[in-house]
Formats: sequence, structure tokens, C-alpha cells
Amino acid sequence: MYYFYLNFLSSTLCEPLSLAFNRLLEKYKEEGETNTGYQLLTIAAIFHSKRISNSLYLQKLLDETSILKDPYLVTVAEFALYFNSSSDHKDIKLQLGKAYHKMRNVTKDLIKLPANRLRFSNLDLIESNKKITLITEGSTDAEILEHAFTILTNNKIPYWKVKPAGNKSGGAKEVKFILDKAKPIALDDTIIIGLFDHDTEGINQFDGLQFDFYKDYKRVKKMKEANIYGIKLPIPKFREIYVKQEREHFYLAIEHYFDDEILLNYELVKPSGIPGLYKIKDSSGLKTKFSKHIKSLKKAEYFIHFIPLFQTIDDITGVEEIDYQEYI
Repeated sequence: MYYFYLNFLSSTLCEPLSLAFNRLLEKYKEEGETNTGYQLLTIAAIFHSKRISNSLYLQKLLDETSILKDPYLVTVAEFALYFNSSSDHKDIKLQLGKAYHKMRNVTKDLIKLPANRLRFSNLDLIESNKKITLITEGSTDAEILEHAFTILTNNKIPYWKVKPAGNKSGGAKEVKFILDKAKPIALDDTIIIGLFDHDTEGINQFDGLQFDFYKDYKRVKKMKEANIYGIKLPIPKFREIYVKQEREHFYLAIEHYFDDEILLNYELVKPSGIPGLYKIKDSSGLKTKFSKHIKSLKKAEYFIHFIPLFQTIDDITGVEEIDYQEYI
């Protein structure tokens, strides 16, 4: 917000900013998305500044929308008042102060926690407007996928956004539930892709999708008349033993895209009872610690086994071919 404020704080921009505000205001009233509310607050902060000194935009937001019910936006609005810290606008400060006080427990966390701690949490309310959404079984899966793409493409931002199926519970069942229920809210120009681990539960839930197989894939399904897909994780060659067992002994998860050495070093796995096969421990603390380490890795060769998965996503979405081998 502060960067935008510094670069657009000009009286000559008042007219285009006013037009943008009015357009976004109608959108926010209809959809109530936090992203749009954030954009509105950014523009209102410019008008509220000492240089322009017009608080009507901020007052309109507080009076005509539900912005004071969003803890994130209440926190941002509180920050916006610092752009004009004069004793004027007492009504706005009082109105906002009451809402801020009601949500003090939530707003305290928003201010205290660093952004990377808020990512994929219940407080992660700002998201991109990208048209392609990946749904993972858990939040650490999402973090690892984002980082793997970034490293393999020399720090490019993914063209998709990724969200966990559930901030706390998650799992393959939640991924399937989201895909099954997504059609009524999916827009024509959006694509939703659910990712299933190649373990017993993931395969059971993938098989339970009443979708058609997509193209010649046996691990990709597509809902009829909707851009909604399910993908079973591709199996790296060095992990093929994981799918040569009885179904009840399938254990392959996205963490298995890394070598056993790193999994054992971070105590993320335990013996499965079958020689050479390891099960991922069901511990959010260990997974968080592991994900933090993975996000510190900067060499593309660590993420080579993610390439077939990314290529499948590229094929589904029709994205121009990306050379994931270039920086290995």
C-alpha cells in the first residue's frame, strides 16, 4: 500500500483514481472480496492524505460496505489513517477504532506474525486473481509446489495460484469434496485442478471422482462441461516400487519427490513394514519444519522430480511450453 501511495499521491491523478474507486466499489458491494477491499482502501488512503485531504472516499467505504467486518481490512484501514495523523476526521477514527477493538485478537496476529507465517492460514485472505487454481491436500504441499516452480524457472512467479483443501484437516477427501462441489461457482475462464497423493487414500478418492479420463492420461480426470480436473501425482522412476504393492500399501506423497536421505534427516518418515518403503508421518509440526527447509533450497536439481507434474498442469491449462530443465 505504501509503495502505491508514494507513487500515486498526486492531485492530477484524482480523476482516474476516483473512476477506479467507483468501479471497484460496485464490484466490492457485489462480491465482497478482500482483494477488492484492499484496492479500495489503497485509493481511499491517497484521498485521505494531507495533500489531498478528502476523507469522503474512506467514509464511503466504512458507511456503505461491510469492510468493518473483515479483520484484515480493518487492520489495513487503521494503517491508512497514518497517512493523515491530524486531529481531523474524528468520526472516522472513532468508527474504525471500535471495529479494530472488537477484532483485537485477530488483528494482533495479523500485525505480529510475519507474512510467511500467515501464508495458507485462516488469516490468509489476500490472494491473486489468477484464473488457474491448484488444490493440494495440505498447506505444506502448497508451499513446496510454489517453491519448486520458482526454483525450476529461475525465480518466475507461478502462473497459477495454489490453495490447500483445508487449513487444518485437508487430505484427499477434502480435495475430492472441493472438486465435486466446484462447478456451480466455477467461471468459464477459470480452471481448478485438484492434486491427489499417490497413496491409498489419494487413489481411492481419485477413483471416486465421477469424471472422464482426460486425453490419454490414466492419472488425470476432467469433469464434463467444466474446467475442473483431478490429477494423481506422477511417479518418479526412483519411486516406482511404491506403486508395485497392494493398494492398501501405497504410500507415495509429494514429499517422496525428494530423496530418502533428506526425508530421514528431518525425521519426516517412518518404516512402512515393507523394505525400502517409507510412510510420511502424520505430524503438522514435522511437515512445517520440512517445508521450511525445502524453501531454503535454491538449486534446481533438488526439484527435478516435480517436472512431470508441472508439465501435466501446463498441458491441461494450455500454457506455452516451459523449459523446466534449463536451469538444472
